[in-house]
Amino acid sequence: MSTEPPIAMSLPQIPDEKFTRIEVAGFVTILVSGHPVLGFDRANQAQRDVVIASMVLAGCAGVTVAKLCGVKPSWVTRVKQRYESGGMAALVPKRKKAKKKATPTMLMGPTKERALSMRRRGNGIHTIAEALRVPPAHVRATLIAAGMGPVGRGGRYRHPQMELEGIGASHGPSKGRAKARAAKAAAPRTEPTEEAPTERRVARPRELHGAVELAPDGRPHASRYAGVLLLMGQLGALGVGEALDGAGARRPRRCVYGADDVALAYLGSTVAGFGSMESMHEQDARSLGVLLGRERSPSVRTLHRAMRQMTAAYDVAALGSHLVRRLAESHPRAEYTFGVDGHFVAYDGDAPIDKGWNSKKRIAQRGQLDIVATDENGLVWHRRAVDAGDSLAQHLMSTVGTLRAGLPEGAKIVLLFDRGGIDLDVTNELAAAGVGYVGWLPASVKTCPLERVAPLRDGVGERAFEHERVAHAARLIVQRDGDALLPVVTNLDRVRSADEVIRLLRRVRGMQENGFKTARAQVRIDHRPDRGVASIGPDTRSVDNPAWLEMRARRDAVMERLATLDSCREPHANPRSARISREFEEMRLAALRKTMRGQKAKVPRNEVEPGARRAVLATRTRELVLPLKYAAANAVRELQEALGSALAPTDAEHDATAVTRTLLALLRAPG
Repeated sequence: MSTEPPIAMSLPQIPDEKFTRIEVAGFVTILVSGHPVLGFDRANQAQRDVVIASMVLAGCAGVTVAKLCGVKPSWVTRVKQRYESGGMAALVPKRKKAKKKATPTMLMGPTKERALSMRRRGNGIHTIAEALRVPPAHVRATLIAAGMGPVGRGGRYRHPQMELEGIGASHGPSKGRAKARAAKAAAPRTEPTEEAPTERRVARPRELHGAVELAPDGRPHASRYAGVLLLMGQLGALGVGEALDGAGARRPRRCVYGADDVALAYLGSTVAGFGSMESMHEQDARSLGVLLGRERSPSVRTLHRAMRQMTAAYDVAALGSHLVRRLAESHPRAEYTFGVDGHFVAYDGDAPIDKGWNSKKRIAQRGQLDIVATDENGLVWHRRAVDAGDSLAQHLMSTVGTLRAGLPEGAKIVLLFDRGGIDLDVTNELAAAGVGYVGWLPASVKTCPLERVAPLRDGVGERAFEHERVAHAARLIVQRDGDALLPVVTNLDRVRSADEVIRLLRRVRGMQENGFKTARAQVRIDHRPDRGVASIGPDTRSVDNPAWLEMRARRDAVMERLATLDSCREPHANPRSARISREFEEMRLAALRKTMRGQKAKVPRNEVEPGARRAVLATRTRELVLPLKYAAANAVRELQEALGSALAPTDAEHDATAVTRTLLALLRAPG
């Protein structure tokens, strides 16, 4: 039955004798000349008062209104006064806001530990509250937060350890069970015979609890992802947990799952073949939780919340430095060789982000760029996000600084890169810092004719590299492959022959490209975990000034006409006319040059294109997840190296696909 008051009406002046009423099942209807006009529920005072005010406005006498509505005349007068002071709104009582229930306070410290201990022994909530002298609501909130709250029929809770020890339900026996136990105790006992031995039936927990650790009873726990345990062990050896803690990627102490649990669950589900955290949770939460030593893996909501907590105040540089330091401890060397290249991830959204060079498609495209350093074994040591339009040469020195922070003191570093890393000024900085480099030389760098350096047949030749911008000793190595001449520049000493330098460059760069493909397939490094845009504003990037470009074109045209006048002198031509034309063009050229000096060659883009916007994608989660994914890819390579030929025989010496296929099958095998 509705409790809302009817809409107020303003009736015309009607004689009292035309008002009548009927009542059916507690609902009063006011009729005028036999037609229903107003009505109210007798149980609803607000509806009745609105009807009284409407009848008074229609000119009905107060005594008649009181008789028809079933109230005293004094109440009609009071309603009329309320209407005159505040209108119809004054007749409708205001609803009182419901008071929020106070959130129960959780127990802390020794009191909490004592409550949890009593709960594990099978005590009920009220028993614990009486023993600790605290409200039962506080005990209930604490147990629910610890995953030990009332679940199942009757609110009873059974801890896995209770199941193993045969402890009863937490709230004690019911009356029926008490009678059954009393009858059983009164019955005569018989000793069990050998033919019919007695067994105690142990029931399984009715529900999985993420906060509960697996019982340390020595029994094996089945998991459909038991092979992932190899990966988790290798990730622990690579120091993922220590790196997260050192970088400040932590969770509050009250959280059941720590940062290392969340990271291992995320990476384990990725290597196990899941495309997302949601699909991992939908498949089998218990199997992946067993690998963490828990009854179940974190839920999707917990993982998302944990990622937000871990990315709130972590240090990106510290995370990379810790991972580099652990790799250096497990791979001690006197010289470290790294292939450095950019990994471009295309972006197909609508945000107006920066464009970069997609070397795979050979086009300029919107996307994200990472600078990655990989050793000759394919292990990723360093990864750094940069602007999509940056060149590789801009970040070589910063890459060296990050690597040196984690490598042993005095270790030598050699960088190998493509043509994008060649900048002669940067090579001077690398040589001054004691860093070796090897890189393909682009055609834009002018050198002596390469035919003079390369041999007549297929092979490798070399000579000293001399250039006006090079301030250190360098070698120019040219490899002939048919008609193709491939130049390489390096500052490595001649202890390494030209052939060794070429082989080193090809091997390291080939392993790096292979590592990108493998990581893309195994750990989905191209997936963007962040959603949305971090910021958007006017596009202030520098672009060519159209006015300056137009004047430059006019200047070039004038210079071309002057060159034509100089080249077309004839002995019989009118010298005066030629001199006047030349003087006119020179005056025009001087005016254009003066105007160009007052113009800027580069201007902000929003000045050329009003309304141009520039967006920056949200990358906070990506900066945390991507180093961990590269660590997972390193763990897979380390396992492959450790197991070696024990995985599977290869079809041929040059074919290692059987080893990789067997390792992936092992990582995703049940057990």
